[in-house]
Order: sequence, then structure tokens, then C-alpha cells
Amino acid sequence: MLEQVVDRLLARVGELYPGDVPVPVADAGEIARRGYLWRVAETETFAAARAPTPGLPERLHPITAGELARELADAEPLGRPDPGDPGTITWTVPGPGGHVRHYGALASIEAAGLADRALKREWLYGFLYRCCEEAGQARPVEEGKATSP
Repeated sequence: MLEQVVDRLLARVGELYPGDVPVPVADAGEIARRGYLWRVAETETFAAARAPTPGLPERLHPITAGELARELADAEPLGRPDPGDPGTITWTVPGPGGHVRHYGALASIEAAGLADRALKREWLYGFLYRCCEEAGQARPVEEGKATSP
């Protein structure tokens, strides 16, 4: 089941790529772009994923979406996340869960022709930036979109 969900979302990201993403995500690179589009694909695919992440609006004031996304991405383990780990945000984001996102990050890195698992942090940055947007709190300076890869 997990593999089917990952494959389905990865295929949708491939259809969406390169997509419109905020400038900070585009500036962070291809893997961040893929993480952002993964979250877009999740919200298209799963009704439960359409809810904003609990606690993000409160954490966004006074920092920017980019700052919070970076902080959260850096706190996430590079290995498969444990649902009970308090530093694991991917289990609190509504949708398919932290394991799907972990394997999705690795599959996205591989789909880009790369093998560095540490790039998971860049994928998480894009993914979490989109979560911050969903919380309705992205600051205007960051709201511009970039379409070029």
C-alpha cells in the first residue's frame, strides 16, 4: 500500500513539474520544488490532506514561511521518522503520514537523477513551505511565484 501511494504521488509530481512555486522554493532548487509539488499532489489526492497543519499559524508569527520551513526541515530526521518523535513534523501534517513523505522524498531525489539522501532536507523545505502557505500565513514578500526550474 505504501509503495502504491508513493508511486501515485510521485507520478503526479512528475505531471506538475516544474509548476509554479514561490521564489524562495525555486531558489532552493529542484528538490525543494519537488517537495512543494508533492504537497500540492497530496492535497489534490487526499481530502484529509486539505486541512492546514495544526500549530503552524501560531509559529509563523513573526518569522517568514521560509524561515519556519527551514527550521522544521532541519529538525526532521534524515532516516525514516518515528511517529512519536516530537521533532517530526511530517507526522503532524494532515494527509498520508511521515513514512509516505520519507519515501516520497527519497523517490523524488532518485527521480531527479540524484543519490544524496541528505537532499531530503531540501525536499522537506519545499514541502513545509507549501504547508506554511496552506496555513494562510505566507508573508507578502514571499508570495511571488517562479515558473522556471
